[in-house]
Amino acid sequence: KGLPRLLHRLKHRYPDAVIVVVQLWSVFADVRERGTGHTVHELGKNRSVDWVWRDREGIDGYLQDIKAFIFQQIQGYIYDLPKLQMPIDVFEKGWFADDWQHLSETGHEFLADDIIRFLTSMPDIVRRMISNEKRVMAPESDDQCYKWFDSGQLPSPPDFYYEGAALHDIISHHPNESKWLLEFSPGGGLIKFHSKFSFPVPLTLAYMTRQDPAEYSTVEVTINGANPIVLNPNENSALRMPKAHIVSLTEIGWAVPGENVVTIKSLEERKFPFRIAGIIMEGGDTDALVGAMAKPSYSINLPDLGGCGQQQAILEIYRSPIPSFKTVIFFPGVNYFEHDVGIDSIDDYIAEGYNTAIVYYTFPRDPLDRNTACFDKVDKLATLHSAMEHVREHVNGGTILHCGTQYLLSWLPSQ
Repeated sequence: KGLPRLLHRLKHRYPDAVIVVVQLWSVFADVRERGTGHTVHELGKNRSVDWVWRDREGIDGYLQDIKAFIFQQIQGYIYDLPKLQMPIDVFEKGWFADDWQHLSETGHEFLADDIIRFLTSMPDIVRRMISNEKRVMAPESDDQCYKWFDSGQLPSPPDFYYEGAALHDIISHHPNESKWLLEFSPGGGLIKFHSKFSFPVPLTLAYMTRQDPAEYSTVEVTINGANPIVLNPNENSALRMPKAHIVSLTEIGWAVPGENVVTIKSLEERKFPFRIAGIIMEGGDTDALVGAMAKPSYSINLPDLGGCGQQQAILEIYRSPIPSFKTVIFFPGVNYFEHDVGIDSIDDYIAEGYNTAIVYYTFPRDPLDRNTACFDKVDKLATLHSAMEHVREHVNGGTILHCGTQYLLSWLPSQ
């Protein structure tokens, strides 16, 4: 789930780099016994079994969107580790370690040589690799992470604090390995942590998932009292290994400067509790983060304006990541015709904790004279009334400030 975000950040940091995503597979996940369909998990790592490659149904569809993102948004490339005709051929080549999941030294050597062959086989890649000096965009700030998955070490209060959970090593029976997770009780709990940033930043939760069987408890997660989201740990993005416990990443909202509170509420109790492996606050480029905030939370078509105009008014509402009871609504002037022209100060309002709303096309153009505004004044009142009702509904009350309203009223009937 975090791959598109990672690729986007790499592209921003290294805009001239040739980005290649390496798509691997493992014998453990990709073979089945001929005729029965039994897995390695069921039969063990036994080379005498008549293994065949599994059907890729479902996998290709899942990867299609990711591949489209890499090609179109990142201008990157995808390298697929080739599969030999039969699994026995892979065993004879010695590509995989004894666990049948990770590449052996021989496998890594083949992979390195084949990636070089892949890179040098396409003139476009060669041209991009040797042309111009490659830029490196320095981030304004690093990420801030609280992780305990490997170490089992948690920061001390007041930087980090939790309730309704216990730190547990879920593979304590393995003498040389550990996977430490915060397990939340059925009654729910919370995590309090400190953000070092002076501006709101995206907050990502790392938690355990497994698709088959679906034995993880589903939860409702809230950050700083904002709208809750539901996390279902029984949706495993690693489709080749639905029975494996995998750490998944989901962006749950925005962390604000200083103290933040994430609350966890169990929606159903299953065999395994909800397990958190860490939290990540994404720093990086401040301008890029503020720009990312200024994406509408809601876009609403308002009633027709009447008169000779043909364009519906559009209301866009931007929720600030900082919990707020203040909203500013813009009614742009008569020369402000086009959607997405933008208001210079919108990012500043959002960063300062204001919810922000804009009503576009408040003055539709005459279809015969594009320089003339044309609308029915009575219908204009209905449009403004509808806009205010939607704003009140979506920002949960509080103070609403108007920008441009007096100018609008000069065009409306006195009643």
